[in-house]
Amino acid sequence: MSEQLLSCVPFALCLITRRPPGEVVAALWAQDADCVREEDGTLAARPEGARRALLALGYRVFRYNGIENGDVRPLRTWAARSSGQFPGVALLCFTEEHAAVVRDGRIFDTICPPGAPGDAHPEGDELVRAVYCIARGAPP
Repeated sequence: MSEQLLSCVPFALCLITRRPPGEVVAALWAQDADCVREEDGTLAARPEGARRALLALGYRVFRYNGIENGDVRPLRTWAARSSGQFPGVALLCFTEEHAAVVRDGRIFDTICPPGAPGDAHPEGDELVRAVYCIARGAPP
């Protein structure tokens, strides 16, 4: 997976944490030295910076390792899997050029903030390159 800067990362982290954008942006700045402010004023961050920011905000973050073993699937498939295999759990999914939150069969992102079923989402056919399962709280 490329470590491209993605401006949709802060929005995805706000959806997961339900924290104000300023708090999420501060965590990203502190955890990803390569964060940049785009010309339109949005912040762009890398997937690894998102993972570290979530850890700093008190979340447990588990990377799905199947992708490295060839289990590459479209975003819509992760949406379908989420309701059966991961009910109520937020999955932070990265395609080559986009970040989205998948939960209970729906994809939430900057394209469709209220969420859309995987088959109806415009980015549903994009292949997911990294998936992080997000849980609240300190590890046992």
